[in-house]
Amino acid sequence: MEKKGFTTGLGEVKKKDYNKVKEEIMLALGNVGKMSFSNHSRGLIELKVWQATAIEAVFSKYGIKNIWDK
Repeated sequence: MEKKGFTTGLGEVKKKDYNKVKEEIMLALGNVGKMSFSNHSRGLIELKVWQATAIEAVFSKYGIKNIWDK
């Protein structure tokens, strides 16, 4: 999958929603831990298609469209 990390999207999350978004993305990634979340968010671990789709759905729920790092 070509998608990079999603720190751009995380930077758009409102402070009050950040912990909820992070928790939802961790579940969307397959109930991963904090280290795996960090590695995925920075693009160090390649996402599967279903993971990218799930992440996009979480961000969309919060009105964030610009998600992926360049």
